[in-house]
Amino acid sequence: DYYQHRVGMDYLCMVSTAFYNRINRDVSTVDAIRGLLASVAQVQLPYTLRLLYSKIRQQVSERFPRPSLIHIHSITSFMFIRLLLPVLLNPAMLPDVASGMSGKSVDMRSVAKVWMKLSSLAEFDPQSPDGILYNNLLKELQAQVCLIVMQSSDVGMADGGGSVMVVGEYTDSEQQADLHCIHAYL
Repeated sequence: DYYQHRVGMDYLCMVSTAFYNRINRDVSTVDAIRGLLASVAQVQLPYTLRLLYSKIRQQVSERFPRPSLIHIHSITSFMFIRLLLPVLLNPAMLPDVASGMSGKSVDMRSVAKVWMKLSSLAEFDPQSPDGILYNNLLKELQAQVCLIVMQSSDVGMADGGGSVMVVGEYTDSEQQADLHCIHAYL
């Protein structure tokens, strides 16, 4: 966690700034989630974090060779929950950016609750008030989360010769298998 936040501080500032610039004075939780995910997709992770996520994904793939949600969740738990969520719940972690929230009314606890479900590619109980409000949004955005995770963990590692080798690149059939698993889960 410390390493992620230390290395990712500029990234967190850029994502937070993009997020706060996207939301209006009074914004719904749905619009805030869409804006946050768009901000995450817009800002590229620092190379060292992409390398870290690539290594995590590689190790998970070795341990669980069949495509499954664990490949996605292993990255989202770090990237979305452990890196981004603390800043969402406590904008004061980034004082320069927190000033962008002044005058804006967003229920960040609701945003965080939906963000956690989205991060784990899960849904709320369909009969619960949250399920009624947010499950359609979660279904809609899960493919985008998977794409962000794939992009954030398909990284080059220096092979000693100065060239870059892609780690964890999906073939079309592997990507289709992962998407099939995700859709089967939905």
